Order: sequence, then structure tokens, then C-alpha cells
Amino acid sequence: MHVEGSDGSEDVGYWPKEIFTHLRKGSSLIKFGGEAYGPPNIGSPPMGTGKLPKTSFPNSGFFARLQIVDSKFRELDVNPIDMKSYCDTSSDCYDLLYHGDQGAQFRQAFLFGGPGGQCGV
Repeated sequence: MHVEGSDGSEDVGYWPKEIFTHLRKGSSLIKFGGEAYGPPNIGSPPMGTGKLPKTSFPNSGFFARLQIVDSKFRELDVNPIDMKSYCDTSSDCYDLLYHGDQGAQFRQAFLFGGPGGQCGV
């Protein structure tokens, strides 16, 4: 994952094989996502920029340049056919939108986030 900030950018999301020894032979499923947590009986906090992903990049939180490493150690863009959206809360609190290929800068990407609030989860 590539993170862009006001002071530059960096790649994050690499986990060495020494930590995940049960994945030595690979994986059949990869998930990209986020989680917001608040104490019980208090509204859920904002996620991402606090805006629902109804606008364009980068006005919402987003994951971009989604890639996997295949069994031959090649870095490949995520195949749009393999992407499935899942959101387990009210779309008034949080949501996500997958738009497929977003061009050279973002490539395979999705928007996520929201204001939080009383989500009923």
C-alpha cells in the first residue's frame, strides 16, 4: 500500500514471512480494509477523512495501487474480477466504493470512510 502525505509518501503493508509462518505456501484470499472502534454506548468515530466516499480521489480515505505477489514472486495489480465489496454497517456511517482502474497514479483503488455516529453495529 502506498501512503501519500503532506511530507511525502511511502509504501506500507509489507509483512515478512518470519511473522506469518502459516502462509509459507501462500494464500487463497487477501483482504484490504479498515476498522473503527469506539467505547460502548458512544458513537463510532470518523474513519478516513470523515467523509463518505461519494466524492472523487483524494477527498475520501482510499487504498490505491492494490497489488499482490504471485507464486512466482511477480507483483501484479489486483484483478477487478476478483474484487468483492463488503461493508458490515450502515452506509450513513461508513461506506466503500470500488471504481476499478483509476489510471496511472492510483491504478486499482477504492474509497472508504465516513463520519461515524450511531451506526447500530
